[in-house]
Amino acid sequence: MENTDKLVIGGGVIKICKDISHDELVKQEVVERLKSVLSGHPTGIGLAAPQIGLDCKVFILKVGLGPNIKSVMVCRNPIITEYIGSRTVSNEGCLSFPKKFINTVRAEQIIVSYYDENNNFFSDIKLKGTIALQFQHEIDHLEGKTIFDREYKGAKAKVGRNEDCPCGSNKKYKKCCGK
Repeated sequence: MENTDKLVIGGGVIKICKDISHDELVKQEVVERLKSVLSGHPTGIGLAAPQIGLDCKVFILKVGLGPNIKSVMVCRNPIITEYIGSRTVSNEGCLSFPKKFINTVRAEQIIVSYYDENNNFFSDIKLKGTIALQFQHEIDHLEGKTIFDREYKGAKAKVGRNEDCPCGSNKKYKKCCGK
């Protein structure tokens, strides 16, 4: 797959990606390209390099949700070193599969390590809640997995027609993805 500065619908690179050095990250302008593509998708909360056709272990996450988004977290060569506590079922979407929502099972808390865009190393960072779920989702892209590989086969969480759409559009489900 050739790399692109557009979102690749259908998953992008579906294989285990390679580590990338800080020099290559800068040379290929990976972070800038990811930020540019993600900015064109206002409901997106994260984007991994394979989603734009790049074979490298980098992703970005919007930190905070909705009007509370404060910054973008850049993770290069990230790893999850530990899954803590119970698992939770959540209804996930993915920019690579527009208007598809899958119930997934993920750890509520994780311990992670990664480099940021300035080559600072963060080790044994505990993440919980939404950011832990986001981190796991993006790591899956780097490992050649999609939300369909994490599908929870138990009881489905049903979205009512008059409830807010889980895609984040601020529309009612019946006027958005429930058409």
